[in-house]
Amino acid sequence: MDHDKQSRKALTEYWEKLGVEQIRNDFLYTRGVMYVGGTRETQALARAWLREKEQQEVFTLKPTFQGVSVDLKELGRRIRRWFSKAVKRAAPGRG
Repeated sequence: MDHDKQSRKALTEYWEKLGVEQIRNDFLYTRGVMYVGGTRETQALARAWLREKEQQEVFTLKPTFQGVSVDLKELGRRIRRWFSKAVKRAAPGRG
């Protein structure tokens, strides 16, 4: 059963409202049962949405005992991935 445009829009709006961190944690801790739920197709759509949103994030703030921290190694990996994709897209004659 394919999701029509209206149901996809409703699902993505719901996931936007919950946020990336909540959906990521849903997959990590409950295998997508608590918030994503639904069929395998719905979960695949949610995973695709999550990957897209994670690519848009430059870095995430993580709560710690002393306040908030940033994973600098992950930030470096994301910047390298972003830069390598930009170079691949801009390189003429490659494909």
